[in-house]
Amino acid sequence: MGFEAGESGRNAVRDYYLDLWKGDAAAAIDRVLTPDYIEHSHRAGFSRDGLLAHVTARRAAHPAHDMIVHQVLSQGDLVFVFAREKLGDGEDHVALHALAAPGS
Repeated sequence: MGFEAGESGRNAVRDYYLDLWKGDAAAAIDRVLTPDYIEHSHRAGFSRDGLLAHVTARRAAHPAHDMIVHQVLSQGDLVFVFAREKLGDGEDHVALHALAAPGS
């Protein structure tokens, strides 16, 4: 993955996460995820391509979609994202994602 630990890593992960869910998802994935990245979600097919398909479909199915990043924390080589996904019509999901810096 293309980020480092510490404050720069937190900022990079926040930018990636917001770009993935609110901006150019394909560019975000290309910028940050290595070709051999494994997405650990069955909804995303356990791959980069699956992640892009999942994000694209979810955003298309929910035109009022919004992703709000509440906090980004790091410890050592791990970065944690606490976010709320708003699908519209009052449907919200809370997410906590952990990402490891390269070489972890």
